[in-house]
Amino acid sequence: MNRLIQIATLVFAILLTGCASTIKMPMKDDGDKISSSGNPVYLMSVTMGNVCRDRFQPSLDLVQVVREDGSVKQDMKFAMDSKGTYESEDDKRPPKYLVRLELAAGHYTIRGMNGSGRAFPINFTVYAPLHAPLKVEGPGVFYIGAVNATIRERQGNEFRAGQVIPLIDQAVACASTGTFDVDISDRFDEDIALFRKTFPALVAANVQKAVLPPFDRKMAQKWWEAN
Repeated sequence: MNRLIQIATLVFAILLTGCASTIKMPMKDDGDKISSSGNPVYLMSVTMGNVCRDRFQPSLDLVQVVREDGSVKQDMKFAMDSKGTYESEDDKRPPKYLVRLELAAGHYTIRGMNGSGRAFPINFTVYAPLHAPLKVEGPGVFYIGAVNATIRERQGNEFRAGQVIPLIDQAVACASTGTFDVDISDRFDEDIALFRKTFPALVAANVQKAVLPPFDRKMAQKWWEAN
């Protein structure tokens, strides 16, 4: 997707998700370092697709992480960047997004992922739920898994892949008429090799495996119905 279009759709997604400021992912610049005593960094690969309408493929814009520690509540939106967007030489394969989350100690939920896309004249936005719990403790670098989120046609009252409005755009792209199938898997060797190739700070880092639990569709459905 053209970089100008990516920027425009990212702005549109931010407007839809509220005015909260976005957070830059670590290691965006090659000179960035990882502190051995600082906040831990969590690595996750993401691919998004649409088998309901092949023409309308979403791109990852934001990863929403919610911190809930008693009275402490914080809603964070990490912005995906071009540095972590890996485009395969095979045009038939979707981009792989190399997500990096730097978090202070606490209890979190990786709530979900905002995406958007454009195929003239249609612009659409989507939200892929995760609802994955994450307990953050000491420093280090941790691999939490490979997420694949694919839009398919919605059945019955399944949660929607995107909002209903704008009516025509969302329906044509199968955002409002579709739902997400989400899979969380362990692709440690493949993913970490790509992370190390992309981010110099990870070349010599000791990456520990801490894969998220399987996607809980019932929880995602319950949250969607309540919100």
